[in-house]
Amino acid sequence: MARVKQFTSVTLAKKLVERRVEDEGYPLTREIIDSKATGIAYSMQNAFDYIGSKSNNKLNRRVVSLYYGTIALAQAELLALPSGPVNSITDEKIVTMQPGSIFV
Repeated sequence: MARVKQFTSVTLAKKLVERRVEDEGYPLTREIIDSKATGIAYSMQNAFDYIGSKSNNKLNRRVVSLYYGTIALAQAELLALPSGPVNSITDEKIVTMQPGSIFV
């Protein structure tokens, strides 16, 4: 888990995006790489906040937290794809990460 948690850092998330861009040969501007890295770090932090919630919470709260944590991890993975959305806020593919969020 600690290895994945390192991507809550914008700097390390940026290195991840740069490596994937290089591996796939998909050209991205510096601004897009920076935007993706910021989005990945934000999504990863959200995921760990949701997944790391107290185990003494009620069962339904734990299930919902795990659900939203998983959605945040999926969002980070989409952002890490060079051909994926540019960021989690302005791209129309991901509308919001609030309860009841949808992918379009």
